[in-house]
Amino acid sequence: MHDYWFKKHALCALILCIGSVITVNGCNDVSNAPPPPTGPTGLTVTTTALPPATINQPYAATVSATGGVTPYSWSVSPALPANVALDAGTGAINGIPAAQGASNHTFTVQDSSNPPKTSQRLLTFNVPGAPSITTTSLPPGTVNSPYPPTTLTAAGGLPPLVWQPAAMPFGLTFDPGTQTILGTPLSAGSQNVTFTVRDSSVPLNQTGSATLNLTVNAALTINNSSPLPGGTLNQPYGPVTLTASGGAPPYSWSILGGTAPAPGLSMTAGGIITGTPSAAGSFTNTYRLQDSNGIVATKPLGMTIATLVITTPSPLPNGKELFLYTGLNPLVTMSASGGTPGYTWSASGLPTGLTMSSSGQVTGIPALGTSVASPYAVVISATDSAGLSVSQTFSLTITP
Repeated sequence: MHDYWFKKHALCALILCIGSVITVNGCNDVSNAPPPPTGPTGLTVTTTALPPATINQPYAATVSATGGVTPYSWSVSPALPANVALDAGTGAINGIPAAQGASNHTFTVQDSSNPPKTSQRLLTFNVPGAPSITTTSLPPGTVNSPYPPTTLTAAGGLPPLVWQPAAMPFGLTFDPGTQTILGTPLSAGSQNVTFTVRDSSVPLNQTGSATLNLTVNAALTINNSSPLPGGTLNQPYGPVTLTASGGAPPYSWSILGGTAPAPGLSMTAGGIITGTPSAAGSFTNTYRLQDSNGIVATKPLGMTIATLVITTPSPLPNGKELFLYTGLNPLVTMSASGGTPGYTWSASGLPTGLTMSSSGQVTGIPALGTSVASPYAVVISATDSAGLSVSQTFSLTITP
C-alpha cells in the first residue's frame, strides 16, 4: 500500500513538471507568431501642383491623396475661380476659366475613419495671359556695316515661348531660336516688321505680336576728296570743314594715330581744320569718321603746305635810255609759285620811265640820264590771293 501511494505521487509530480516545461517553453513563445494586423497609414494630399489652365478653354485636373480610410471627401478654400469647380467625391477639377490670373487655394481631404482624419495642401490655380513682346524699338542699321545683334524679348504666356519666323527686309535675317536679328544690310530704307510669339498653352497656343520699325541708313561716307585745300607756310589756314553723309549723325572726327593734319594745324571732333602751318610739304593722313551708332568710315586725305616764292631769276634784262624797254627785250612778266595762286605784283626802285603792272609786267621807256644811277636795286613783291606776300631784290642795268 505504501509503494502504491509513493508511485502515484511521483507520477503526478512528473506530470506537473512536464506541464510546467511545456507552459514555459511552448505556450508563451511568440517568436514565430504572425504579426498583428496594422491600422491605416497617415492621410496625405499627394498632388503638389496643378497644371496651368487656358482662358475660355475646357480645364480638367484631379487632386489626389494617399493613406487614411477611403472613400475621401474633398473641399477647397477659397472657392476656385468662376466657371471652375471641385468634385467633392472624386477630387476632380473641371470647368472653363473665364478670366486670366493666378490664385492660391487650400485643398482639404477627409477620410472615412472614426474619427475622420484630414490633410491639406496649398496649390496655385493659374490661368496665364497671352504672351506679349516687350521689345519696343529696334536700333537702326547702316548699309555695308554689320547690324548690331538685337535679341527680342517677351513676357507672359505659358513657357516655353516659341518665336515664329519673320520676313526681314534689307538682307537681314531673324533667328527664331535665339530671337535675334542678324546680318549686314545691303540697302537703305525704313520698313515695319511684325514679330509673333506663341506659348505652350493647351489645347490652343496663345500668341502675341508686335510691329516694329526697322530703319537702315545709307552707308557712312566721307565726302571730301583728296587733296584738301592747300595752305601757306606761316599763314592762317582755313577753316576747312570735313563733311560726311549716311550713317546716323552726329558724327565724330579724328585722325588715326592721333597726328595733326599738318604741323601747326589741328582738327576738332566736328571735323574743322584750323591753325597756322609751321612746316612746308605734303602731308597725308587717314581720317576717321564715327557716327552715333558706332559705325566707322576711314579715308586717306592729303594737303600741301607751300612757301610763296618768286621764281623769276635776277637780274632783270638790261634797258637803254629813250628806248622802249619791251622793244629791246621780250615782254618781261614776273612769275611765282606756292601760296594760293592768283598773285598781285608791285615794285619799288625802278628807274624813271619804267613801271610794273599788277600782273607782273615791266614796261615803259627809261628816261634820259637814268643810266647814271645804274645798276638799280629793284624790290619786287608778290602777294597771293590769301594775302601772303614775298619780296625779292632784282638788279636792273640801264645803258646810255
